[in-house]
Amino acid sequence: IEETADPGLFRVWALVGTELHFVRLNVPRIFYVNQKTPREEELGALWRKASKILPRNHQALHLYQYAVPEVLFQQHCKLGQLVADLSSPDIEGIYETQVPLLFRILVSLGCLCRVDPSQRQILSRNGIGVTKSFELNNLLFCTTAQSSYLEHGSIQYAFLYLVKYDKKGIMGLVMPSLNRGVVYGVDTVATNQMPNLTSLFRAERNVRIEKGHGEETLPSSNIKFESHIVTSETDFFRRMNLELQAFKDEKRGPAMVIVQANTELGALVGSMSGLQEFPCVPLHISQDDDLGLFQLDWQRQVSRSFLQAFLRLPRRLAALLEHSRYLHVPVGNLPGDLAIFGSDLFYARHLQRHNAILWVSPTEVPDLGGREDEDLRLMCWMEDEQQEEQGINKSGCYDGVCVELEIDCLPVAALLQAPHIHEGEGSSWSISFEAGSIAPSIESLFGAEGSGSAGPQTPLAGGAVCGAALRVLRQMVATWLRDVALHQNAHADLLIVHFYRWLHTPTAYLYDPALRRVLRSLTRKLFLRLVGELHRLGATVIYGDFSRLVIYTKKFEVQDALSYVTYITERIREQELFRSIQLSPVHCWEYLLWLDHANYGGVRSKLDTNHERQQKGLNGESEEVIRVSQKEQDEEVEDDESSEIEMAWQMGLALPDEASCRMNFITVVASYITAIYETGKELHLTQSQMRVTGDENPVIKFARELVTGELSQKVFEVTQKTQKKLTGWKPPSLKELEKANDVKPLWARLAQHSNPTLQFVKALCKVLSLDSKVEEEVMRLKKNLLQLIGVGEFSPEAQWALESPPPFPTPELVCSVCNQARTLDILRDPHQVLINDRPEWYCPGCRTPYDMNAIEYQLVERVKRTLVSFTLQDLKCKRCSEVKASNMGLHCDCGGNYMCLTPAHEVREQMLLFNCVAKHYKMPILNNMVEWILSFNSRKSQ
Repeated sequence: IEETADPGLFRVWALVGTELHFVRLNVPRIFYVNQKTPREEELGALWRKASKILPRNHQALHLYQYAVPEVLFQQHCKLGQLVADLSSPDIEGIYETQVPLLFRILVSLGCLCRVDPSQRQILSRNGIGVTKSFELNNLLFCTTAQSSYLEHGSIQYAFLYLVKYDKKGIMGLVMPSLNRGVVYGVDTVATNQMPNLTSLFRAERNVRIEKGHGEETLPSSNIKFESHIVTSETDFFRRMNLELQAFKDEKRGPAMVIVQANTELGALVGSMSGLQEFPCVPLHISQDDDLGLFQLDWQRQVSRSFLQAFLRLPRRLAALLEHSRYLHVPVGNLPGDLAIFGSDLFYARHLQRHNAILWVSPTEVPDLGGREDEDLRLMCWMEDEQQEEQGINKSGCYDGVCVELEIDCLPVAALLQAPHIHEGEGSSWSISFEAGSIAPSIESLFGAEGSGSAGPQTPLAGGAVCGAALRVLRQMVATWLRDVALHQNAHADLLIVHFYRWLHTPTAYLYDPALRRVLRSLTRKLFLRLVGELHRLGATVIYGDFSRLVIYTKKFEVQDALSYVTYITERIREQELFRSIQLSPVHCWEYLLWLDHANYGGVRSKLDTNHERQQKGLNGESEEVIRVSQKEQDEEVEDDESSEIEMAWQMGLALPDEASCRMNFITVVASYITAIYETGKELHLTQSQMRVTGDENPVIKFARELVTGELSQKVFEVTQKTQKKLTGWKPPSLKELEKANDVKPLWARLAQHSNPTLQFVKALCKVLSLDSKVEEEVMRLKKNLLQLIGVGEFSPEAQWALESPPPFPTPELVCSVCNQARTLDILRDPHQVLINDRPEWYCPGCRTPYDMNAIEYQLVERVKRTLVSFTLQDLKCKRCSEVKASNMGLHCDCGGNYMCLTPAHEVREQMLLFNCVAKHYKMPILNNMVEWILSFNSRKSQ
């Protein structure tokens, strides 16, 4: 289905039996007008009375459906009449004005359709056989159970491959039905350096056969290739047009052209008019734009890539057709991101089936009938949500086995088990998400006359405004899950895996922040129930978020701990509430010092599991988390070769490299961990002996003696040397660090202190104090060290403050490859790598770099929400701190003046922090926006 230059007119390539037909399809603009007063008649030429469920449960007063020609609608919008209608006091809202016409076709017809029997006589009278023109209401949706879609052999294909950059390029066309292939190259010099393509094709084909690919999945070996070189770009496309025309003149039956190009299909069709004679199927495959065009033997390299792409084509085409059948979308209209588009499509069809109006919008703001700007309270909630503590953290020292569990399908389980979650809280699903709850309008809130609202209205709450949409969403996910469970459908499994990413993608057609917020609330409730169940089974949760848990098993042998983890995961999954959740062990520590998820260290033991992540980074030293192998320590554990010392102390990144300050910090902490771990292993204590407290426990006694003796002496020496070498040291500026191409987290740069010796003492004592057994000894050690460097024990600079600057979280960042959702702390996250002299974050699970443009977009939206939240905030009395209740009062009832809940200087500090982030990570849009805000407020203050 292709859009034409005429508004509302589409070209449709339809396969009827064994014949390929080209027909025209007229699609009107369908939208809904919610009026406060009824019309005199219920049916007109372009409108009729309708009964639908409005988005956010807005009250349908007198709803009418309009179906007008697209030309008329565009003229109406250009003249500003649509905005004037929205301003009319008689109209509550106009809905579905932003639905793309192509999306409406795909939702309504899919990939199979038939002529409506009631319209056949009308079409015959209008001469449909001559004009081949249909209206959208002339056709009906057909399921794949009623008729098959593009079975094998029903249509032939030609493969068009194009790689072009500047004045160089190669274009190949393969026609399997003719056993012929032709390749044209364009260059400034007509020198043909291409290899024998027929021999190269057969060699590449034999290589794939040797790798286990069946011959039935590969193209025929009888295809012969020709190669030509031209020097003119015009001649380049003209000759390929002639090849396409020759292929059409063969008349071997219906055929389509499969296109793989590093240019847009629309631009390619504009250069090659011959493509307009065929239905085109684009292959959305990421590849380099030049693909080796600047190499000396570029013709050979690109030709090999072309042949390899052709050999992979049968499998790719079969996969695309399977996707088309499940999504019910024409194969030529499949986009690059199948999961996001497929979820939009399924959800739109389910909403229409439940008589709901779509809120499709190309932006992150859903179409709410023209009242989107009035719903700014939700943006304030989302800004407050940024500051919520999503995870659980319990710092301390754990001398038993600790296991990290990976959590899968938590949001899906939360959605499916929503009724049980509410029942566990003593409430009801039907009460919490009542479909009849009506969101109030601005007029009704201020008591405007003639608003037309009737009946009780509830406050704007997440569950109330999207209850009906959440019910439909739950049914859709249950349908996917049923397809996976009963039919092992891989396409449904793909949609489930990418469900959480779709829900958090602002560019999705049916993105709704209210729906996202409600599901996040359900996910958090289920997560807390899961944590409570782990506590009930005897485990201690050290750290937890929506993607992983770190638990203390209270076992002292790895095998016993893994058996215990297997037991508790089986007991948890036996419950209906947690049946859809997958818990998999990925890491294991025999001894662990834990401050938070970015600051921990211990003795790590390898697991024999498929989930163990063996890679240490993207390339060499790219990972900034400092890990010291046990082989590098002076004392080595000889009885357990599978263990290693893992050091991931992000606080160490704020210490300078000069005078080995950072390395001394790591060495002292690693030595302490090694000594305690070795002592416990050598003594072979039983579990009951290990649980003994006080000096009766030989391990505790050894730890206290270590801190007061050997360790203290070593730390005193290191501190003296460090203070002597770093006297007068100044931290490098941001410009100096940028020239050094340092990928430290931004927090490490902002937290660097002019007294690194003091930072060293505070960081070291903070880590050692995590072990409560030696807390008193560490306090005495800290007191002596502070005296050594001339700092008072109770002075403000001697206090530990990791939260300066404060956390800067970006919650629920979802990886596009492995779909791992996590909270990215912009300032502190250590998973960074330099790409084109720009620090970029990457997923710790699959090591795939995140889309920095998407992160920048989130930060830009966060700046907007911060400003909106500041503008719409409440006022409070300076004297009694009561929140202002009246709208017009200048003073409080107690006589005090009013002040903002959030002072302006706090917002300015946030903007300065955004400015640092924008400059450090080279985000130009964010940088321009924040600098304009700062300069505007500076001029205003002056």
